Amino acid sequence: MDFIQKIQKIRLRSTDLLVSFDVEFLFTQVPIKNTLNIIKASHEVSSDLIPLIKYCLTTTYFSYNNQFYEQTSEMAMGSPISPVITNIFMGHFEKEVLRKTFKKSEIWFRYIDDTFVIWRHGRAELRKSFIFLNI
Repeated sequence: MDFIQKIQKIRLRSTDLLVSFDVEFLFTQVPIKNTLNIIKASHEVSSDLIPLIKYCLTTTYFSYNNQFYEQTSEMAMGSPISPVITNIFMGHFEKEVLRKTFKKSEIWFRYIDDTFVIWRHGRAELRKSFIFLNI
């Protein structure tokens, strides 16, 4: 409902491009060490809590064909804390990228890793912006 309320007020120009970006394989792309540093720097978190967060993010087990496996890399897919931590990382990433970009979008709405963007700088500049986002 929030998204619908926001877009109802928008007036488009005939040259506007409606764009959606999505991070592929988000959970396996989030750098855990960097994200823990972001949490330390931007949130009032006890230093005792950081190792516990790391443990929750990096320790998970799953079963497949009646065999148990330990996930040994990337962020734990089934952990209830993973989406929260991922959203913290994406918020930081988004803030940094939007601050550094040369051409600004008219509208930029994000939900976890999906965005809705209104772009008013043409397709060539959109392509440059897309490349910049993926560096």
